[in-house]
Amino acid sequence: MTRDSDAGPASEPQTSVESDGMAWALKVSFRRYLRTALGVEHAAAGAGYLADGRFYFPIAHSDFDVEAVMGSISAEGEITFHGHGGLIDLTLARPTVALCAGSGTVSVMANGTPTELADVRLMEVTRGDDVVAFAFNTRLRAAATHLFDDVYPPGTMFDHLEIRLARPH
Repeated sequence: MTRDSDAGPASEPQTSVESDGMAWALKVSFRRYLRTALGVEHAAAGAGYLADGRFYFPIAHSDFDVEAVMGSISAEGEITFHGHGGLIDLTLARPTVALCAGSGTVSVMANGTPTELADVRLMEVTRGDDVVAFAFNTRLRAAATHLFDDVYPPGTMFDHLEIRLARPH
């Protein structure tokens, strides 16, 4: 699935329509800039788009304890960004969130290289009958600034990450 990088604002956590998975807009300002650079983004390998403009990644594996907010959650899919006649060429694939007591990291395969992309901190937990939803703040890690041509310094706030998991019965 390819589309212009016309992502809407994602300043507040929003509930996805999916029953489980990861929903993340990444960095709306980056995606808007990409659009001005005649860029495109492409979702593949299971990733897609939600109606609100966020990316959706289906859960591949989870050893996550929803009560303790600890463990790891791995997702499938990849998003590729192209712009500036090839100067922007970034693929982020297979996001994995590792958490301990509500804080941790989100790692990805970035252009084929394992990369710790962002620090995450729990903001909110919503427990429904069938699904538990977690909303996280995300901040760019120093190890990933080069992916964005060092435009964003370490610690830059990225958009909220939502993880929804089926509630064990």
